[in-house]
Amino acid sequence: MCWPVVLAYPEAGMAQDTIEEFHESATFGQHLDVMFGEDAPPLEWDTERAYSRDRVLLLYLSNTGKPLSQGQLTEALRYGTWPADFDDATPKRYGPGAPQWVEVNEQWTLQDLLSRPDYIVPGAPLLWVVARGSDYHKRFRAQAIG
Repeated sequence: MCWPVVLAYPEAGMAQDTIEEFHESATFGQHLDVMFGEDAPPLEWDTERAYSRDRVLLLYLSNTGKPLSQGQLTEALRYGTWPADFDDATPKRYGPGAPQWVEVNEQWTLQDLLSRPDYIVPGAPLLWVVARGSDYHKRFRAQAIG
């Protein structure tokens, strides 16, 4: 089965990429090799070339999220933005089930990610992309990952 996978770049004002057909048996590393490998063009907004293959880090926020309706998912995929009527407010939780940032292992397949009990699919799989070692990454780790 193939899924669209959304990659969000918080450092770039939430710029997004969409992998339109990510087969559930493909690994994240395989896609990163294509997107950020030596032959891949640099991202338009990445003037410092921070997003190189060896520095790309994928994350997801566990135990949180609200599924999109079919109409909202269609709008998000068509226009590349979150639907205006999307309410992602979720109750705050503490303890083992609390939301936290989790690094995606590049050897995981999409099926591995989707099968994790702490990963909630908000309509289409959503991952955050950060450049290891960047100033943003250091601030992000200090604030979000701990």
